[in-house]
Amino acid sequence: MGKTILFVTLGTLGDVHPYIAIGRVLRSGGHRVTIATLARHRTAVVGSGLDFAVAQPDDRAGTPEDPLARVFAEPGKAMRLLSRELVLDQMEESFAAALRLVAGHDLTVLHPAALGARLAAEKLGRPWISTILSPVSLPSRLAPPQKVYPVALQRMGSAERAAYFRELAAPWYAQRQRLGLPHLVPGRALDGPNGILALFSRHFAADPGDWPAMVRITGFCRYEGAADGAELERLSTFLAAGPPPLVATLGAQSTLIGRHFFPAAHAAARRLGLRFLAIGGTAEALGLEPCPNLACFPSMPFSRAFPHAAAIVAHAGIGTTAQALAAGVPFLAVALPFHDGPDNARRVRNLGVGEGIVLQQRDLTEPLARVARLIGEPRFAEKARRLAAALAGEDGATAAAARILECA
Repeated sequence: MGKTILFVTLGTLGDVHPYIAIGRVLRSGGHRVTIATLARHRTAVVGSGLDFAVAQPDDRAGTPEDPLARVFAEPGKAMRLLSRELVLDQMEESFAAALRLVAGHDLTVLHPAALGARLAAEKLGRPWISTILSPVSLPSRLAPPQKVYPVALQRMGSAERAAYFRELAAPWYAQRQRLGLPHLVPGRALDGPNGILALFSRHFAADPGDWPAMVRITGFCRYEGAADGAELERLSTFLAAGPPPLVATLGAQSTLIGRHFFPAAHAAARRLGLRFLAIGGTAEALGLEPCPNLACFPSMPFSRAFPHAAAIVAHAGIGTTAQALAAGVPFLAVALPFHDGPDNARRVRNLGVGEGIVLQQRDLTEPLARVARLIGEPRFAEKARRLAAALAGEDGATAAAARILECA
């Protein structure tokens, strides 16, 4: 008899796609899968063939107050925007939404930000399993992840910093107290009897020897929505018309923060005599002047374009990083200064498959000059091909699904 599995996740599409990948494997095995997330992702979930549910209110989507938009425009405020405005300030609403959903499923699979669902599962005594999407979430003394904190936080003393984090987490503590649950620091919110699934590849980040014993690495869980047929034909025509282009994207944030990034990347391509392919918006939206060696796509599955690139210049979120590494071409990982980007970019650099930079300045001339090195030194392409071959031997979604069924 099939199981009923609930995934609860908050954030961008990059926080939804891995669970769609796993959910589709589970559904193919006869199990019923629901993904509870923000309403803005309903189309992506339903289009994948899985059931959708609302995890918490999402009435700021598309407005200037949307924390998921503001975090890219105001990265210095990222910690408060993501932890408080997106998650903790909506704790009661997310808990209430999760109660009915958690009660009606055999197992709940938690994204790190799904704290309301964690409380619901704990209060109801229902089984859950935790997941993380990138290695930055795992503590290590042997190989500390690279984190970039806001300047104001860096300048605080240890006591002041501890008080800041206590204030930030106040809604979590208050909600646990109201529910009669024991005290638990937010850093232990992922801990549970069924462990933590790390949804990335051991070829990208191996256990340094001191990760928690409860962590099980599955491999990357990659998923992309369906591509538009006409756009695929336009892509094929452009790729066939000349040598491999420089491919650039900032994903869903391309039109939000990319109007100085894309012109600079296009200029770097021209200096190198490369054609340029931009994913994330029209030429006008990205601030680009149309020309014969330029193609712009508002959206395109990365797996259709990345393998055909001379090099990739893209943001270092874990989903895009996984697709870039699977493509087997040199990669310039451009990290915004918060969450997992800086650590992912560092790992790309350490693997020798590309370069990693943290986007702290508006003048991108020097960072983008590194593309010449990526293309000019064959060792980057060779290491990228070897890593892609290793990743091709993994099936993270199937491995994660198997472990989930063991716990259901």
